[in-house]
Amino acid sequence: MLDGGYESTKWHHVSEDDSPGKVHLLHVRGNGRHVTAKEVPASGSELNSGDVFIVDDEKKHLIIWFGGSSSPFEKSKASEIAETIETERASKIRTITLDEHQSGPDVDTFWSLLGGKVTPKPATDAYKTRALPFAEKKLLKMHIDLANDTADLKQIATGADCKRSLLTSTDIFLFDSGSHIYIWVGKSAGTAGKLQAYYHAEKYLASQPERGLIPITTTSENHPAEEFLKVIPA
Repeated sequence: MLDGGYESTKWHHVSEDDSPGKVHLLHVRGNGRHVTAKEVPASGSELNSGDVFIVDDEKKHLIIWFGGSSSPFEKSKASEIAETIETERASKIRTITLDEHQSGPDVDTFWSLLGGKVTPKPATDAYKTRALPFAEKKLLKMHIDLANDTADLKQIATGADCKRSLLTSTDIFLFDSGSHIYIWVGKSAGTAGKLQAYYHAEKYLASQPERGLIPITTTSENHPAEEFLKVIPA
């Protein structure tokens, strides 16, 4: 079973008669390596431009829809799921892959299976955040051990005490705003550590599944993201 509650064998049945099959919609989303797959109501209103979706009518249609801002990780996972379904059905179906802005007969079929064409929600709706009372702001210094593939996260401030003045050029920090996680990379931080920081930020978030899926953004001392500057004072 994949993260999110999707069981690959759930949709293996294909009706041999001409009666309509039940339409299923699978929502594939995630940050980097942490990708989940979950069945949602089969309606176009579920779509957003930031994620990937799979439509399956239990007959001959298995269609992967790539949102315009979906990630390579989500696309790869969706293709993997579709391949599993094809295998379990002994190749009685053909997978069709569509991009959000594509047109043509296959696109028309996709929308008809979902009850008619609608405008997908924006990519920002890809992140399902939960405003939990205990998800307060935290600033943590990240020390990455490349040899053992581990990271030590040392909390140095919480709440209103989180300040940019605490950031040092030789280090990498994780700032958790409660609804968004930022990786701040000092201008003199090691290159190898920079490459691993995102992965360990994902592990940090995955250790708190009750918070849902929230965005992770990498920013730097030399080129700080505007939204980062807005959420943590100088």
